[in-house]
Amino acid sequence: MLFPFYLVFLILFPIKRKLANFKTIFLSIIAFSAPITPLILFEFLHNFLEVKRLFELITGPKLPSTALSLTKLLKYTNLVINEPQNILGLSLNPPVLLSGLLLLMMVIFTLKRVSFWKESFHFLMLLITLLVFILYYFFLPVHVPEYYFIAPIVLLFFYFSGVLGFWTTRPLGKIGVIVFLTWVTILNIQTLYFAKWSNPSLITLAHKDTIVKAIVREQPQGEKFFVSYLNLPGWNFGFDYFFKLYDYKPEDKGVENAIYTIVIPKSLSIDSIDISSGNVGLILP
Repeated sequence: MLFPFYLVFLILFPIKRKLANFKTIFLSIIAFSAPITPLILFEFLHNFLEVKRLFELITGPKLPSTALSLTKLLKYTNLVINEPQNILGLSLNPPVLLSGLLLLMMVIFTLKRVSFWKESFHFLMLLITLLVFILYYFFLPVHVPEYYFIAPIVLLFFYFSGVLGFWTTRPLGKIGVIVFLTWVTILNIQTLYFAKWSNPSLITLAHKDTIVKAIVREQPQGEKFFVSYLNLPGWNFGFDYFFKLYDYKPEDKGVENAIYTIVIPKSLSIDSIDISSGNVGLILP
């Protein structure tokens, strides 16, 4: 996933015409090798199976002309460039506005030799990283998940934070940063409240707790009862904890006249539900 970074540094070395000393190179190799020792050992014990597969992908039959399409290139580019605003919870138009302003400011700062941008390393690092990751995965003849682009996205966000930090050293810039961060905070609070906390389609532990409490209120203490689940696979976790918390243990098999049915999501039996919380429903006996 981070392999393209090696290509980034190989490109940066001849451009900057600076090569690290032997000690730095040696320690870097050790620092890289140590975390992936299990992977290296796996490859060695399995006759370098994954490496061979990679070479087969590269040297194998040519891709169909549609595989290397402009649509694919634009998709990867938009994914990387648009993600910083998504991280901040913004909805800018056009979506590339935030990253575009960042790159423009970095160009200006580099040309004017402002602060730590004066060496031009940071602008080159960001630009080359964006190009290498997008083009590398564009030409790689396999399906590429979105999280493979997390490195250039994090780097964009890192430099965006650096630009904000620079503007805090200027009186008007400090006011602008405060206004911007306040705006982002308000937007995210609204999103958390309206889209998450108040979203009637959510299924959280709080909703499950409400359903279990409803059963506790309906079911006399000490009498046997059974709980069945009408749910999508894996959605019924958490209820056992709440039954133990309230000292109410359902029976392992059906109990006549005391069968509660928990429905997750409610759409599986929307017309039969007696009590609901979020997207969790309860059918009473």
